[in-house]
Amino acid sequence: MMRRHECRGSRVGRGYLLFMLLLIALGVVVSVPFEGQAETSAVVVGSGSQEKTVAGEYIVLFHAKSRITTSTGETRRALAALMLEMQGEYLANRYGLVVLRTYDAIAETTGKGMFHVRSDLAAKDQRIEEKLRSLLEQDLLIESVTPNREQKLISTP
Repeated sequence: MMRRHECRGSRVGRGYLLFMLLLIALGVVVSVPFEGQAETSAVVVGSGSQEKTVAGEYIVLFHAKSRITTSTGETRRALAALMLEMQGEYLANRYGLVVLRTYDAIAETTGKGMFHVRSDLAAKDQRIEEKLRSLLEQDLLIESVTPNREQKLISTP
């Protein structure tokens, strides 16, 4: 009976991953203008003029932990939660970042900790922001750092 529950949980994980890939693909399709589309129609995702970075905010992605990806069921969820807690504290203690959001489902399916973080100091001073981003990018525990971007899905001229 427990085995059936574990299989169902892994299907949910794969289903979530497929759903996320579908959303990404949809974003790419939506960002490509349709043939014959008038210039005055809606601007969509990825348009440079409609995208703005939020000062002092980043999306931080840690490297995958194989211990999580090889686990199943409740053990996997517990390990992912523990990993996110430890990585969040690491970002707070080492870099003074405030964790605004964690992405539990991504952690459970990929073994990677993903965080939306903010630094009030970096938000106020461009030099501090550049230095902080450089430090985060050089950190061997971190896979990638990107500025948080505000995107308008649809806008009218």
